[in-house]
Amino acid sequence: MEELIKELSLIENFRKYFKPMSEEEYVKYQTDLYNNSVGDLKYIDCKICKNKGYIQHIDENFHTYLTECECMVKRKSIARLRKSGLGNTIEHCTLDSYTVQNPWQKRVKDTALEYISDTSGSWFYIGGQSGCGKTHICTAISVALINQGRTLKYEIWRNLFHQLQSLQFDNEKYGYKLKELQDVDILYIDDFMKSLDRSKINTELNFAFEIINARYIADKPTIISSEFDISQLNSLDNAIAGRIVEKSGRFTISVSGGEKNFRLK
Repeated sequence: MEELIKELSLIENFRKYFKPMSEEEYVKYQTDLYNNSVGDLKYIDCKICKNKGYIQHIDENFHTYLTECECMVKRKSIARLRKSGLGNTIEHCTLDSYTVQNPWQKRVKDTALEYISDTSGSWFYIGGQSGCGKTHICTAISVALINQGRTLKYEIWRNLFHQLQSLQFDNEKYGYKLKELQDVDILYIDDFMKSLDRSKINTELNFAFEIINARYIADKPTIISSEFDISQLNSLDNAIAGRIVEKSGRFTISVSGGEKNFRLK
């Protein structure tokens, strides 16, 4: 009997201090538990979703549902950028690490900074000899735009040209690839026209025009680096060069000569 009384007393105390949850309270508890848990997604330390990529909510009927966190736009873009071939360059090709030792380098960096803060949808074109920092500055711009929440696709021209060659007789796959290049928020083409094979120059220029014209019509920002300055590109195809200059405007840069002479078109 004594044992039974003790047991009943324990049960009563349990009920007193640990009241059963209502259905609504339980749903809220589970939601808080999920939202406060920590995930292991890479690239960004997000304080909102705690690196899970999703946030749990409760609707008016106390049903739970998930929404994708805003950090996922950045994560997906960075993942694509890493897989694209740039790899770890996104970590050391930053605006802070861009060397400014000469006036032309300062102008390049200043122009890049102005472009990053520009909201007009302009393009960015930098042409010049190998080693003048074209890929560095374009990668730094790309990462800065990704950090603004923009979606960016990176393409190396030589690889893209060969891919389009392999698809050109398959209308469906070729059209899908062209649409992909047209629709992405920002397209970054590195080493534009680098492969230039004189025996296939017409084919290459046709591909280049289709891509540039598609972006031009869609009015989507495009970042381009090339060993051709804009005047050299114009001598190859004035329709391509004309569209680039029109869209790039003050963000058209040419770096040339042994002293890296700088011209801003």
